[in-house]
Amino acid sequence: MTGCSVAKGLLEGHPHLTVTVLEARGLTRGASSRNGGHIVSPSFWEFPSLVEHFGPKAAVEIAEFTVRNCEKTFDAVEAISDPELNDQSEIRKVQKLIVLTTERHDYVRLVESEGAVKEFGLHNVAGVAVSKAGAVWPYRLWTGIWAYLQKKYPERLTIETYTPVTSVATTKSDQGPARYTIKTLLGDVGAAKVVYCTNAYSAHLLPPLRGKIFPIRGNMSAQDAGPDFPNLGASRSWSVISKRRKDLASGTQNYGLYYITRNPHTGHMFVGGEDDILDNLLSSDDSRMNPMSAKKVFEVLPKFYQKTASKTVPLKVWSGIMGFSKDGVPVLGPLPEMVTGRSEEKIGLPPVSMGMEQVTATVVVWL
Repeated sequence: MTGCSVAKGLLEGHPHLTVTVLEARGLTRGASSRNGGHIVSPSFWEFPSLVEHFGPKAAVEIAEFTVRNCEKTFDAVEAISDPELNDQSEIRKVQKLIVLTTERHDYVRLVESEGAVKEFGLHNVAGVAVSKAGAVWPYRLWTGIWAYLQKKYPERLTIETYTPVTSVATTKSDQGPARYTIKTLLGDVGAAKVVYCTNAYSAHLLPPLRGKIFPIRGNMSAQDAGPDFPNLGASRSWSVISKRRKDLASGTQNYGLYYITRNPHTGHMFVGGEDDILDNLLSSDDSRMNPMSAKKVFEVLPKFYQKTASKTVPLKVWSGIMGFSKDGVPVLGPLPEMVTGRSEEKIGLPPVSMGMEQVTATVVVWL
């Protein structure tokens, strides 16, 4: 989603540029297509931590930015004005239920425990925060936008899939505007500027970022909640929030968050969350799953929703690799010499509204 957002912003904002996208795998085959389809600001549960680390003013600015990020996603799809993209991606605005299991907060509307049972069919909870959000079929949205860009800019956009980049180097000064040589398994590419949208894999090309940006393997699942659970997927999404937990004896980490959406047509529930030993969570291999997390995602609905007292029926479980910085905020901007190993000129493009960049777990850098 980051690469698509950057390409869209460059093509729309700079008519003189040509853009080449180098994708190591198939288009939108990574975590962008494997997430739960939430379009939501994380500021509700992250706000206290943001205040603690950056102060109230910066925390408010970050929270407001994440809200605008959600709005920009809808604005971008609306601007494309393609009914088929809207239908296929199932993008929609929903009511977000933030289910609080142990803690109560006072900066959103709360429905107390008894009210939650009556209004939302919940149990074993402390309360519910109600907010606005969105939901989408991620793979269909991003491939649909790529198709739109290819059709609109056939002479200026080139997409090379299954073309992993092995290195980026500065070109000799007599090579004209191609300041960089990008080496791939299929040959070299010259470029005047380079943008890394490499997320958890950034350290592959930028080794100094190891230990500063690291991969987290998340688990997602598809479940059948049964006929008694009303299908509100067209109008609602859910997050279940509890205290983060760390078991030093077992090495188990629980991030205190389960995120849930629902397909409005099939009724299948999509539930994701991370609760596993650190050796499993800190992984860049999405061909495997976190075994403990893969089991626990199927315990969420029966635990908190009255209509699913019996176990839900597992349909499928899969993983996706997210990238996080040590302080949880994005790495954004020109890369210094200490990261690239090159003496970078102070050059750059004018500011461009990216529109749909994901704030957490994203690396977007100008060179």
